[in-house]
Amino acid sequence: ILGLVGRLDTGAGRARVVEVLRGGRGRALVADGHDGLPDYGSFAELPAEAVVGAIDRLVADGRLVAGTGAADQHFGALRLGSGRTSRELAA
Repeated sequence: ILGLVGRLDTGAGRARVVEVLRGGRGRALVADGHDGLPDYGSFAELPAEAVVGAIDRLVADGRLVAGTGAADQHFGALRLGSGRTSRELAA
């Protein structure tokens, strides 16, 4: 999850991250080329709720941050938290 969020440069939110990880075929996902990412489909066997839960735990732990809509942050867009571990895992 952290690696994917680190690779995405489009300010993707939870729904897009879940869609990519589960191997979705949505028009916007494919148009953005997210079906070509190395993490695409890596959580295909998990229900969407499980992936959302994992993302929510990472947000609660501060390893991911969801944009608030203020300044240059898109509301709900995920980005890596400031922790060293987040950056190491995204490499």
